Amino acid sequence: MSENEIEDLQTMKNGFFLKGNCDEAVLLLHGFGGTPVELLLAARSLNSIGLNVIAPRISGHGLSMEEERKSSYQDWIKFTRDEYMKAKNQFKTLYVLGYSMGGALAMLLGSEFAVDGIILYEPAIRIMVPFASLSYLLYPTKMKYTWPSSSYPEHTEKYLLGPSGFYYKSLADLLTLAKLSRKVLKSVTSPLLVFYSLNDHLVSKKGIDEIMSECSSSIKVLKTFTNSSHSLPIDVDKKHAFKITGEFILYLERNKNKEGK
Repeated sequence: MSENEIEDLQTMKNGFFLKGNCDEAVLLLHGFGGTPVELLLAARSLNSIGLNVIAPRISGHGLSMEEERKSSYQDWIKFTRDEYMKAKNQFKTLYVLGYSMGGALAMLLGSEFAVDGIILYEPAIRIMVPFASLSYLLYPTKMKYTWPSSSYPEHTEKYLLGPSGFYYKSLADLLTLAKLSRKVLKSVTSPLLVFYSLNDHLVSKKGIDEIMSECSSSIKVLKTFTNSSHSLPIDVDKKHAFKITGEFILYLERNKNKEGK
């Protein structure tokens, strides 16, 4: 990767906007501790079919473990709500795509607003890492966890620009956020497209099943993969997921246009 490419990614990790050629937009919500760049490939795919793409960096995330520790799940919720309302004032139709933690935030948006469509990549509705339950006990401390190093096909690990780990205080906030999202599932009526990899060792399939059974949406589609990890947006099944995502949005657009006639 060239120096210019590295510089571009470092700039984009603070948020980016890709202009489309229509009145429809997609708001991308990244994962825990991450940055919008981890959804850049998804963003480019959506933009290639004409959609506007808004990808903010959620407050407290993506810069440092210390910055994340200073923030809370309340901050993340407020930021997401504000970004949604700002985008909704700009675009006729607004879809929300949430990855991991962003999926939990998308569910909260769906319970509060009539979102035109929600796409979830590995949504963190239930977290199953073995040490997760310890995070509440370690909340007051400054104990931290470091992510193991990972590599992906086509060297897509370059899109992972967040800090190398997190404080357990931040993990406790994530668990609380996940719990809140489970409580509002019945209030979600937006069309839903959910992706889950059976090799995901960070979020539980039980949470996916709860989304599919409890959400009140009239359209609910679940797509499962067997080759990818939790990092679906940069893993081997990414292009397949992006293609299905684009087709889902185009399907909703066609139906909306038919109803408008």
